Amino acid sequence: MRKSFWKFSVVFVLACLMLVPLVGCSTKSVSNYPNKPIQLLCIHKPGASTDIVARTLQPYLSSQLGQQVVVQNVTGGGGLEAMAQLNKADPDGYTLLITPFPSAVIKQVINKDAGFDLMGFTFIEGVTAKDNNVLAVATDSSIKTIDDLTKASDLKISGSGVGTNGQLAAALLKDKGKVNLTYVPFEGGPEAINAVLGKQVDATVANIVGVAPLVSAGKMRIVGTFGPERDARYPDAPTFAESGMPGVSFESETGIVGPPNMPADVLKVLRDAISKVVNNTDVQSVGTKVGITVMEISADKLKADAAKQFDLVTAEKSILAGTGQ
Repeated sequence: MRKSFWKFSVVFVLACLMLVPLVGCSTKSVSNYPNKPIQLLCIHKPGASTDIVARTLQPYLSSQLGQQVVVQNVTGGGGLEAMAQLNKADPDGYTLLITPFPSAVIKQVINKDAGFDLMGFTFIEGVTAKDNNVLAVATDSSIKTIDDLTKASDLKISGSGVGTNGQLAAALLKDKGKVNLTYVPFEGGPEAINAVLGKQVDATVANIVGVAPLVSAGKMRIVGTFGPERDARYPDAPTFAESGMPGVSFESETGIVGPPNMPADVLKVLRDAISKVVNNTDVQSVGTKVGITVMEISADKLKADAAKQFDLVTAEKSILAGTGQ
């Protein structure tokens, strides 16, 4: 009897010890995902706004998931290469993509042969919002207000390439704001901003994350924001919508998506991990320091927002085709 009880006790203790890792780490699934590094594709080059978001979250995601999350900048085709790579990847959770919206929508609308269906991707979670695009100029520019912008002629406005939020902003200014402009695409956001400082162009349409350090340094000034409301960090910068251009408005978000048909258990692990990271006050504080607003956006909302953005972008398709040189 004692021998049987001892055997039972040993088995029971061993069983409990085996359960400890599962209880102690809520981001591990029954399938033991993840058990190797995770590749996080980024459509922007190092130093651009989406790259800043990815590298801000990367160490915290790695810690939460228990595996290294590796940021890979795949910028070919303005991000199309990264999206095509994601589309072909196994839906096992080891290849993900971080991308800005509505930029991802724009890329598909203006590239009918893109070879992927954005809405068929697995929407995992949104990680930033309220970091909208702005129109910024050098501090010594004669363009000080949105009214000055409408009175100017033959403006050259830079942005981070074709199929980007910056190009959409320029298209809306040209179409609905009736601003006389030519959109000048650059390889990335940093180059587009430097073109303003180097007097190659008159202004830039960029994510607020990219221009914030230069505004703080007194080298650039924000003329207006494309967001639905004023940015709390720059309350003196009006929205274009409130300044007589109601159609010149869209909201920027950053989200993480995966290949089509990802399994439910892997999705739960990722969503739980991302949720914990973006709701961590330490992570949010780090985000604030680098100029990004870290916040959770559910997969359903991110996908619903993308569906609405298709309508906005499709309406501007002909203008988007004509904004560049």
